[in-house]
Amino acid sequence: MSTNVLAQNNRFGLKSGVAISNIIGQESQIDNNSIDWETDVQYQTGIFYNVRIPESKLSFQTEVDYKKIGTGFPANNLFTGNKSHINYEFEYAGISILPRIDLLAEERLNPNFMFGIIMDYRLDSELIISSTSGNDTTVTQNGFVGGDINHQTNKFLFGYIMAGGIEIYTKPVIITLETRYTSFVTPTLRKKVENLEFNSTNFPIKLLEDSRNQYYSFLIGFNFYF
Repeated sequence: MSTNVLAQNNRFGLKSGVAISNIIGQESQIDNNSIDWETDVQYQTGIFYNVRIPESKLSFQTEVDYKKIGTGFPANNLFTGNKSHINYEFEYAGISILPRIDLLAEERLNPNFMFGIIMDYRLDSELIISSTSGNDTTVTQNGFVGGDINHQTNKFLFGYIMAGGIEIYTKPVIITLETRYTSFVTPTLRKKVENLEFNSTNFPIKLLEDSRNQYYSFLIGFNFYF
């Protein structure tokens, strides 16, 4: 089957790869000192269906995926130990709709780009606090003011995706290499936090409610055409 014919075929596919994430849009403080949010490397996987428009470079791609993303920051000397660290971990299932432009749809190497919207549903959240004093390390999960961190985070997030990649036509599948950026306009937290509870003690950590997730993804995909 020629690439000219393949370019007009609808495709079903799978994608997986790494997601590098952090939190933006946030003025966060510990004892009036700004927090430097760290990046976290996790993973993302999902399926997609691409509907082609005959004799056009435009198509529409619907995706359903699962991802685990996170962030964290050092909180040295905040707790009882000399070295402390706070990690957030989030699990989401998402659906996105992405108009797509193929630059060389009839060639064996086909650059393309997409821009669209995404909605994520939170499956789970965790807040992990680790504090080290000497040779002893204390790890506390969900030691969040107000209780379970899932009660403090928004269940639905809405955002946008910008992506670019290249398709490689092979037999029997088409291989996709893709880089994408995802940013959310919905805040991660439901309300601002004025302190953080750890071992029954409240500490002056301020997390404002305009905090938002963002992440970069590096994916490899396999397309099945029909």
